[in-house]
Amino acid sequence: MVVKLTERDHGFSELDAQDLFLYICNTAELYHKLTQPIIANLKRKVAKGVYDKSLALKSWKHLADEGARLYDKEFGSGGSSVTLFSPETRMEVARRLQDNYEENILDEGLENKYGEKQYEVLIGTGTAFPYKETVWAYNEQEALDIVVDHLEEIGSAFAMDYYYIYDMCESGQTVDEFVEENNLVPAGNSGLYVDVVDIREV
Repeated sequence: MVVKLTERDHGFSELDAQDLFLYICNTAELYHKLTQPIIANLKRKVAKGVYDKSLALKSWKHLADEGARLYDKEFGSGGSSVTLFSPETRMEVARRLQDNYEENILDEGLENKYGEKQYEVLIGTGTAFPYKETVWAYNEQEALDIVVDHLEEIGSAFAMDYYYIYDMCESGQTVDEFVEENNLVPAGNSGLYVDVVDIREV
């Protein structure tokens, strides 16, 4: 039986702050929908020289609030309320999120002042929902190389192995011919191949 949590006591709670912080950091849905875009946006501001730490905190507060809503839906009332965590707790989580990511944002943002651009790379997965990743690179090929390296860690859910390609080959067609004709890209040294759907500068 799943025990639903009720609204927490008002005021700051260290236990609640740790709980919500870890939940946000380890929830893929939040990372892809909010954390990654926030990081990318703040890196752009650093690169342009307009980064403001106090204004950036508002983005992390939004993430903390959305994390609280998703937490409530999963473990609390089943709705999507922020009240499971007090305002003080959510603000502290926002500060911890900022502290957790800021050093990387500042370092990479400063690097991006020297010519790198942001690219969105979409990789086919055999489904209607391709894998998407946004990276900083000097050109499209470097952006693709970065994402392909990441895919080597992710595995075949986002790539095709030799046997999958072999089954797709027409009679008399070799795997190498299929790879070349369909412009598939090797995923590092994994033996997997990916179908590049699109690369665009953002």
